[in-house]
Amino acid sequence: MRARSPQKAWASVRDKDLPWLAAVSRDWDLAELQDPAWQQAAAALETALAALIEKGRGVSVSTKMLHLKRPRLVPVLDSLVVEQLGARMPSTPAKAVVLIGHVRQVAHHNREALDRIIDHLAAQGVDRSVVRVLDALLWGSHKASWIAPLAPVIARWRAAK
Repeated sequence: MRARSPQKAWASVRDKDLPWLAAVSRDWDLAELQDPAWQQAAAALETALAALIEKGRGVSVSTKMLHLKRPRLVPVLDSLVVEQLGARMPSTPAKAVVLIGHVRQVAHHNREALDRIIDHLAAQGVDRSVVRVLDALLWGSHKASWIAPLAPVIARWRAAK
């Protein structure tokens, strides 16, 4: 993951005390939060996104930054993931939180399959959260991802077995 936003876009948050980030608990896991805790997390996320989103830092960049800080809570809502969710890029922090809530529901509905993937990765020494695995699956399955062109190659490998 890399950021393409210029360094000056981060001047307002670099080397500063960020109480809105401290309010987003490191213990929150999007796939584990029950409704009352999700409401608290959603409010903290909306505040954090409101502090982050500005010119040069939209929802995609802001969720990427928050994902790096809270990888078990915040998916990276880039254009490919948002499109795979059947949504439009959120234009406000509140709409971004609604979409994160949708990711939470998708994770709940697909938990068994996601846990199998996580177990497989763990056996290889790779630790990934439910949110990160789901995010990667959504991104990687989009026709515009850099992984998509590999699908025919993988299909040929499987057929050759």
